[in-house]
Amino acid sequence: FFINAMTTISAVVFLYSPETKVASIAILNLDEAGETGAAAAMALLQRGVRGDEPGSSIASEIMKAARRFSKNRIGSMVVCEREVTLQPYIDRAVRVDAAVRAELLDTIFATPTLLHDGAVIVRGERVEAAGAVLPLTQNPDVPKRYGTRHRAAIGITEESDCIVVVTSEETGTVSFCWNGQIRPLEDLVKAEETLDLLLAGHEPPEEKVQ
Repeated sequence: FFINAMTTISAVVFLYSPETKVASIAILNLDEAGETGAAAAMALLQRGVRGDEPGSSIASEIMKAARRFSKNRIGSMVVCEREVTLQPYIDRAVRVDAAVRAELLDTIFATPTLLHDGAVIVRGERVEAAGAVLPLTQNPDVPKRYGTRHRAAIGITEESDCIVVVTSEETGTVSFCWNGQIRPLEDLVKAEETLDLLLAGHEPPEEKVQ
């Protein structure tokens, strides 16, 4: 496009993911945007991942991302709020407010940003925050092989009824955490059904947790 030589320089911001290539383009006049430029850019970019079109279930999107993280040995932690609020952790994290999409989770965890080592918090059908810092479990019975990410996943479920999907960057193992317990998964396809049950507030049969 043509930019008159007398106008101020504009920025073209791309939100990219392997599947969507370019999800959205935001063109902002930085001279006029001032301090709100970053917020405006995020608001515009989110239109590409806000759920304006029909999509998969929350469990499906989370597990789609988890399978990719497992294959590529990418550490991740997705916390799904249920009845007990996680607002204090959301308030101290980076606000996102976007639909739950595998591509968004991939962008957060698979790129070397400051958000990579924190947790994503999901409330309902929205990713509320990223880069959240969670309490570590103090349970002495937790195996020593679990590092900080897994201890945080267990810790947050000791003080709330949330469900956590955590991936190990060392082994690629995906685990569910709830009620202060961690359960490594063997079948990531069947695990989607289990996550659906958990998010609906049901305790899955033990044979489904595998």
